Amino acid sequence: MGVEQARYAVWVFGLGLLAGCGADPEAAVPGMLFDEPIQALGVLTSGEDRPVNFDFQVIGAPVKVDRIESSCGCIELELRNSMGEIVPWGQLIPAGTEGSLHAVWSTAGYLGERESTLRLLGEGPGLPTTLRFTGTLEPWFEIDPPVVRFDPGERDQEQVAEVIVRGPEPFAMTDILAGVAGLSVVGLPSEAEATEHRLRLVREADAAEEGLRTGFVQLRTSHKQGYRATIPVEFEISSVVWMRPAGRYLLGEVVDGQIRVPSIGLGAREGSLEIRKSEVLGLEGASVKVETQEDSRRFTLELLLPPGLASGPVRGTIQLLLAHRGAGRESLLQREIQFFGLAKSSSDSESQER
Repeated sequence: MGVEQARYAVWVFGLGLLAGCGADPEAAVPGMLFDEPIQALGVLTSGEDRPVNFDFQVIGAPVKVDRIESSCGCIELELRNSMGEIVPWGQLIPAGTEGSLHAVWSTAGYLGERESTLRLLGEGPGLPTTLRFTGTLEPWFEIDPPVVRFDPGERDQEQVAEVIVRGPEPFAMTDILAGVAGLSVVGLPSEAEATEHRLRLVREADAAEEGLRTGFVQLRTSHKQGYRATIPVEFEISSVVWMRPAGRYLLGEVVDGQIRVPSIGLGAREGSLEIRKSEVLGLEGASVKVETQEDSRRFTLELLLPPGLASGPVRGTIQLLLAHRGAGRESLLQREIQFFGLAKSSSDSESQER
C-alpha cells in the first residue's frame, strides 16, 4: 500500500467511525504513516552492509521522533525529508512532511533467516511504531572449522588453533576489525590474494579470566563489497589454581580509602592450597588481608590501603607465593595481580558540590 492509498484508507475508515458516532472530523488524525512498514529483502550475502529505506508521510498533525531502538545491528540510522535534509532526533516534524527513514543493515556474523525491527519512539499520532524487515543471509566465506574451539586449559599456558578461510573468488585478509579479549591472530595481512587463507588463532597466556568465553573474530578483507570474514570462537580457562579477577583488579573510585568493589577470590579446583606469602608492591603501607573460606581450598583477599591516602591515581601489584598439594606432591606457584583506582576524599567532593 502506497502513502496515498494509506491516507485514503485511513480517511475512509475515519469517516465510517464519525458517521456512526457524530464525532468531530478533525479528531481523526492519522499522524506518521509508512508506505511499507514490513519489507522482505530476499537473499543477501552475509557480511554486506545493506541499505534499507522506509518512506513516510506525516498527515494531519506534527510528530516528533526522539530515538530508535534497533534489533538488527543497524548503523547510520537517520531521518531525511524529501529534500534530502537530515531531520534531527527530537525535532518537531510538521504535518505534510514527506521523507524516508534510512538505515544500513550490517549483516556480518549473521546467517540464515533473519527478522529485524526498528522501533520509533516519540510523540504524536502514529508513534511509537515498529518497522520490520526480513532477509536470508548466505555465507560468502567458508570457515573451517565452523567454530574454533580450544580445549580447556590453564590460564598461564598458550594455546594455538588453525583456521582456514575460503571464498569463491580470490581475496586478501587485511586486519582485525573486531576481536576477543585474550585472542590474537597470526597470518595478517595476507601476502597475496587467494581463494584460501590459513590463519592461527592464539589464546594468549595470562590474558583472559577463568571460565568459558565465546565470541567472534571479524577480519577485514580486500573484497570490493567490503565483506568481512567472521570466525566464531570458544575457549575455557580452567586452571587447577584460579584467581578472580586474574590479571587486573579495577578499584574504580576509592573514597576515604574505602574499596567498594568485591574482594579478590582465590582457590583450587582440587587438592589443597596454602598462601605462603602475600605482599603489595608499588604502594607503601598497603597490605592484604586473607580470609579462608572452605577447607583450605578457597580464600578471599581484601586489599587494605594505607590511611591518609592522597587524592589521585592508586596503583600497585599484589604478589602471592602459593603451595598447592595434590596427587601426593606439592607445587610452589607465584601469582600476581595489578590494581588500579582513583583515590578521593569525601571532604573534597563536598567542597566541589558547594
